[in-house]
Amino acid sequence: MECENKRALDAVAKPDAILAHLRRCVRYTDQAPAVTSTTEVQDSTHRVEFVETAVWWHPESDAAPGPNQRRLEGEIHLPIGLCPSSDLGDFSISYAVVLYPFTTIRSFRLKATEALLAEPIEIATVRADGPPVQVYSHHSHKPTRMIDDEVIDRWWY
Repeated sequence: MECENKRALDAVAKPDAILAHLRRCVRYTDQAPAVTSTTEVQDSTHRVEFVETAVWWHPESDAAPGPNQRRLEGEIHLPIGLCPSSDLGDFSISYAVVLYPFTTIRSFRLKATEALLAEPIEIATVRADGPPVQVYSHHSHKPTRMIDDEVIDRWWY
């Protein structure tokens, strides 16, 4: 992170100030038989929930490149048995890493329900080629929380 305002930088460059979550969306569409030759009745259901929260920390070699820069590292622990991404006809499971406004002092706070970024990702069942995954933090699983129509109730406070 980089900012000319050192006070603002110190306020947001804390591990507990960054809110990033793994969000899962499960969708199911039930298409009924056609009512007429040109009209179909369609009922769609979807459920959105947080699966896990990112864990952040200052790296051990916390050598920031400059006085107005800070560095944090983080990871999201995937629960054992997490269903992979899928899209099978009328059923789909999709995931995204969602970044929300930082929790800092009130003068820097943004509206709580606005996501800053949502990056779609795929969860696979087979590990990628290469070295094994290195886990750097302790797992602190929190129960899955529902999000009703993308409205966040700030349950993590």
